Amino acid sequence: MVFQILRPAPLALAVSLALATGVLQAQPADGGAQAAAGAATLRIPAQPLGDALNALAQQAGLQIVVSQTLVAGRQAPAVSGRMEVRQALERLLAGSGLAAQVDGNEVVIHRAAPSVVSAALPEVTVAAGTLEPEPMAGATVYTREQIANTPASNRDLSGLLENHPAVRIDNAANAGGNRGSMDVADISFHGASPYQNLFQIDGMDASNNINPANKNLNLQIGNVPSNSQAYFVDTSLLEEVKVFDSFVPAEYGRFNGGVVDSRLRRASGQNGLKLSYRFNNSGLTRQKVGEALETDFANGAVGYSPKWRKHFISATGEYNFSEDLGVVFGLSRRQSRIQRYGMSVDDAGEASLREGSQDDLVDNLLSKFSLRISPQTTSDLTIKYSARKQQLVDDFFRDTRWDYNHNAYGLAWDLGHAFTGGRYKLTVGYDRFLSDRNSDGNELVTSFYVGQTSRNYTSGGFGREETSRDTWTVKNRIEWDALQTGAITHTPYAGLDVQHIGARFKRHQDAYSYQLRYLADGSTQERSKSLYHAGTVDLDYQTYGLYLSDRMTWRNLTLDLGLRYDRETFIDNGNISPRTRLDWDALGNGNTVLSAGWNRYYGDSILQMGLQENINTLRELIINSSGVSVNNGRYDPSYTRYQDLRTPYDDEWAFQLLQRFGGMEARLGYVHRNGRDQIAQSGSGTESNPYVYNNLGRSRTHSWSLGLANATPWHGLGAQWRLQASASYERTRTNSNLSEGYQEGLTSDDPYIIYNGERILRADKPGVAFNRPSQARLDVSTRWGGHGVTLNNALTWKSARDAIAYVGLGAAPERLERYESTRVPAHWTWDASISWAPRQAKGLELTLEVLNLLDKQPVVVPTSPIYSTNRDLYRSGREIWLQVGYQF
Repeated sequence: MVFQILRPAPLALAVSLALATGVLQAQPADGGAQAAAGAATLRIPAQPLGDALNALAQQAGLQIVVSQTLVAGRQAPAVSGRMEVRQALERLLAGSGLAAQVDGNEVVIHRAAPSVVSAALPEVTVAAGTLEPEPMAGATVYTREQIANTPASNRDLSGLLENHPAVRIDNAANAGGNRGSMDVADISFHGASPYQNLFQIDGMDASNNINPANKNLNLQIGNVPSNSQAYFVDTSLLEEVKVFDSFVPAEYGRFNGGVVDSRLRRASGQNGLKLSYRFNNSGLTRQKVGEALETDFANGAVGYSPKWRKHFISATGEYNFSEDLGVVFGLSRRQSRIQRYGMSVDDAGEASLREGSQDDLVDNLLSKFSLRISPQTTSDLTIKYSARKQQLVDDFFRDTRWDYNHNAYGLAWDLGHAFTGGRYKLTVGYDRFLSDRNSDGNELVTSFYVGQTSRNYTSGGFGREETSRDTWTVKNRIEWDALQTGAITHTPYAGLDVQHIGARFKRHQDAYSYQLRYLADGSTQERSKSLYHAGTVDLDYQTYGLYLSDRMTWRNLTLDLGLRYDRETFIDNGNISPRTRLDWDALGNGNTVLSAGWNRYYGDSILQMGLQENINTLRELIINSSGVSVNNGRYDPSYTRYQDLRTPYDDEWAFQLLQRFGGMEARLGYVHRNGRDQIAQSGSGTESNPYVYNNLGRSRTHSWSLGLANATPWHGLGAQWRLQASASYERTRTNSNLSEGYQEGLTSDDPYIIYNGERILRADKPGVAFNRPSQARLDVSTRWGGHGVTLNNALTWKSARDAIAYVGLGAAPERLERYESTRVPAHWTWDASISWAPRQAKGLELTLEVLNLLDKQPVVVPTSPIYSTNRDLYRSGREIWLQVGYQF
């Protein structure tokens, strides 16, 4: 292996050369422009811009070329901490009207005008607005290059984050049987609820808190399934994804899991367009299910997809209207056409299965307009749109089709201004999330033939029902330049967020359900007939978030102290969240840093609790089970009680050791989470036994992680090599089922259970869902720039786990709930992709991607002990994707 070491050149020499030649230019290395220099630990005080750039060159090992006339008379703010070189340049140049052109370790500073930019090199355009501090510990950034190099199936956020050390994905997420689906799997951070993560797009909330635990795809009245991710984002359209799993800054609130912020880039001044097409089908994918599931699988019943064709089309680009105004855009359609069998009748009137094609597709549009009003002021307008449409039929419902749609769209406008001493950013946004179920007809009829039960069937539907959420958001954030008080440097920031949220359930038309009995004399009779009235149920409330944080640096110590206050009027709670982190730079050079902190994270409310109370009032019984008409059959409310709830929260102790050596970077981390006041449910919704939401949920999790990566690419065999390895272990004990979340039935009367024959406290029961204890991952990316070839390999190991199932009640007199575990084996997978950009066809790129290359198909979800037949779910086997792209 050959290592190439780049050493810094003094800025004074670079400036002298620039002044002598009068030419500012950085030549790309062989094979095209290289990636920007990596992360560095910086300590640059507020000072003249020329001196600050000189300090950056020395501390980050850069060669910076700049004319003295450009930096004369300009001041730069203080920059300290561990961050990417591009981010450090943005901070130093904020409000200066200058931009940085980066090629490897060479940087050229010039005026921010598109005409200066070399077509071969990317440009960093400086925004005058606020720049968020990057915590060294607890944060992960997936760049556009890393996203592209990560082998993934449907290009969604859950697939990207699946192997993050702090993340556990739904146990059935990679099972065979339904690989044609475009569904997005749930994820859990450090054993926390998968429905209490904070998803954002460019800093604006994109989490769906209406009823995210509802995954029921069956045709039922009032049933509108949902997902915790409001936007089904195509990751190929993103510039980067920021993930915070611990040490989360004070500006983030209303979550107690993790934070996932998808970012779009600003216009850089260089026009361009890239088109991409991606393809897979069931013939290129191996999957199997247990023998007892084979009929449902073969028929394409709800939750299965035996045959499909996937076509993904996307376009990303940039267009600049002037030197100060440009737009970046991305749009895509990810379509899966699935073959299913629905129940119908043949020419003789007998029941028969009929094959047809149903679509499961996701459309995305993400766009950002960027305007530079002045060197100190910028403005962005972000447009977001996501739509999923899922068409379903089943071998139970005759001549019946229903669709589930999940749409989200929003606008966000922000204004950033750099003033003497700091920066201010105002953001105003609107988002609408809408999920609906639309079925054939508005009467669901079960035809019952007296004495001929083999002829019975169900057909029809309930028309259209929907849940929606409208959110108006105003965010204010101010960040001050570093302030010196004696020997301590302060870098404070503060903010205020306000939201008005309106949630709604709507039934668009009257709907009916009943049994139609065909009697022996040829007559018919209606029984158990209910009318579901058209109508709406509304819920409006406000949220307020106020935060203040200060980063204080003294010698080798840096202390982040933050405080956040959240209030919401839905359940009328106010909560205070301390956020802390202490960093000790042991040697003073950033090579050995120990971080520790204690933090509290308060979650969000689930709106289904409020909507559920009145949805039942839209129901009326017309005819009872004996066929007799009923007067005044209107139902009472569901008798839901939630007003005394406390907000669920997690307390976190976190530690991390960062060690850099020989061009490598290693991180050793430990996180302990105590989940408290988690929401659960009891009761049946009647007057005598109402639904009661309580705070009886508890959890405690210990997480250990180890990460290793090369800080700069290795060079050998004519290629650049990037390596990243991680391993993690997680131990969770909880009295609830994470996948059921707030729908879990818990009461204070059942503190004990029987687990594998032993009587234990319910709180000591191992986690039922998202409970893979250990996982490890090795990613190796190899790029032969001279040949246009990139090879990515990912080896993943998932440890054995216990699959825990409820098997009934124990013996009298206690009659405790009984649970038994089944051991699920460990397994390896190898994912690989190879891309080729031939020099003979400039702009063309061909990609072959193979998931689970070795075709390992172990059991991932075993048969519950309550079944006598094989209902195992197996790991999806080898899966091949073909992709072609063209860059104009």
